[in-house]
Amino acid sequence: MKKHCEYQLMKFYKSRYRCSLSNKGCPSVAESTYESFKKEFVYPNHFQTLEQLKVQLFDYVNW
Repeated sequence: MKKHCEYQLMKFYKSRYRCSLSNKGCPSVAESTYESFKKEFVYPNHFQTLEQLKVQLFDYVNW
């Protein structure tokens, strides 16, 4: 179930942000922020549903 939710998170993220962080002109700050996001939010959490993921993501972003 964890792999499925991680896949859903990445699918959700990619649908909102189409720019690749490795594209020319994308600062290293963006890459660092994305890495921190994964370490603080994605890896330690286990989401049972996509709705749970969306609620927790909203809370994480808007703390």
